[in-house]
Amino acid sequence: MTTATSLKPRVPIIVTIALAWALVVDIPTGIGLGPLSLSGAATLGVAVALLLLTPALFIARTATVPPTGESPSREPYLDGRLNHPTLPVAMKLFVAWAVVTLALQPSPDGLQNTAVYVMFLAAIPIVATSSSVGTAEWILRAFRFVAPVVGVVAAAQSLAGVEIYGPRSVALLLVVFVAATLVMPKRTRLDRVLPFLLIAACALTLSRTAFFVSAILIPVSMLLSSGRGKFFKVLAAAVPAYLVMYWLITTWAPLRDRFLEGDAAYNLGGVALNTSGRSVLWEMTIDSWRGAFWTGHGPGSASAMITAQFRNISHPHNEYLRILHDLGMVGLLLFAVGMLALIMWTWRRAVRLGHPIHKAATLALIGIAAVSVTDNVLVYPFVMLPTAILVGASMSYPLTSTSTPAVAQKAPVAA
Repeated sequence: MTTATSLKPRVPIIVTIALAWALVVDIPTGIGLGPLSLSGAATLGVAVALLLLTPALFIARTATVPPTGESPSREPYLDGRLNHPTLPVAMKLFVAWAVVTLALQPSPDGLQNTAVYVMFLAAIPIVATSSSVGTAEWILRAFRFVAPVVGVVAAAQSLAGVEIYGPRSVALLLVVFVAATLVMPKRTRLDRVLPFLLIAACALTLSRTAFFVSAILIPVSMLLSSGRGKFFKVLAAAVPAYLVMYWLITTWAPLRDRFLEGDAAYNLGGVALNTSGRSVLWEMTIDSWRGAFWTGHGPGSASAMITAQFRNISHPHNEYLRILHDLGMVGLLLFAVGMLALIMWTWRRAVRLGHPIHKAATLALIGIAAVSVTDNVLVYPFVMLPTAILVGASMSYPLTSTSTPAVAQKAPVAA
């Protein structure tokens, strides 16, 4: 007879796809398949497949008797997963706006970017409504095994002077891995040092924003704790993190040059900072956006404008400006409100509920929002899909106490 403890957790296929994509990072981008790269074809395929599954979500939510997922070998679905929204209305409207504007002003880059938006949006409720009691813990364990592999490759290629993953690409993914490993249960010594090793690997990529944000996530994670002395915990984490960052920036020549050498376009506290030419791209993007203030020039238009001016640059290196240019003020406002709502929803779960998946989702979203100031992260499927499964696993838990006692028993407690 099968007992409850011997049942396997339900793992939606999109979770496996996200983890596999995280392992290969941007390698598929360099593999051509006719007019598309392997990454582009996979992005379109996954986005379409997820869209085709969305009617099933509507049917499940409106059914008189919600499906329980009875199986002799798998855990039943989580109770209450269908009784609350898993996506903010603003985020749904943002993706709908992107699809409509793409239909009116189609372009290859716009199709790729919109496909990633759709993928991110659709994966969250699909994971949320397909999860069982043990799904979130399974996802965190999987991140625990995938993260060191990617971190080792990233560090090794930086030290050896070879390129397997794109340095900036893998650095942005490492931010998500740091978010997950910071809060997962600390069962071994490796579990305790893993987030710091990943931050070190991020530093070796010389990606300034990703390194800075991943380090900042350490004190931010303390804000999500429910115990007393939260303020002192934040200080205890923040001060060493800032000191180490300052020491590296001022003493390690490769990183120092990345911060302080170059165009010196911005001044912060009397220190001239290098934007690596981003200030020029930002000014161009803003100037062009003014010609279509509310509706934008269409998905992919920012990339087309910049590619026409620079041979080796195809992005404005600021996702908020990209959205502003492509989808106008309407698109930017919808995205900003939707992203803020997602962060607030997972933050509330992190504070009120016991499972570390909520903290991982919150930190990943904060990290994505922060690195979007200088990088192209929102159109990277190998970053956005792993983030979506963390958020989806978090959103499977209702804030109200409708879950079964097994949920509380199964949820691990982060050290």
